[in-house]
Amino acid sequence: HVNCEHELHFSDTLARFYGISSRVNSFHELGIEKSGIGKNLIVQAVDNGGYIEAFRHCNLPVIGIMWHPERKATVPADERLIASLLDMV
Repeated sequence: HVNCEHELHFSDTLARFYGISSRVNSFHELGIEKSGIGKNLIVQAVDNGGYIEAFRHCNLPVIGIMWHPERKATVPADERLIASLLDMV
């Protein structure tokens, strides 16, 4: 997924921005296997290979994403996500 677009499948928090699935940009070579998700983290997006590309903490306002909406907005949802995260600050 280096400097390309790929499809993700979303749940819960991020689905309100991206819908059930959407294409996003990618500038990484790594992914998180489902068995590698940390305690209190909830999966929010997976790629077609099942690798986790987004998660959120179950109690804290913490979210992690593997694509870069700030670097190359692929879809309008990227801009809405950034605006929403900035509102949290």
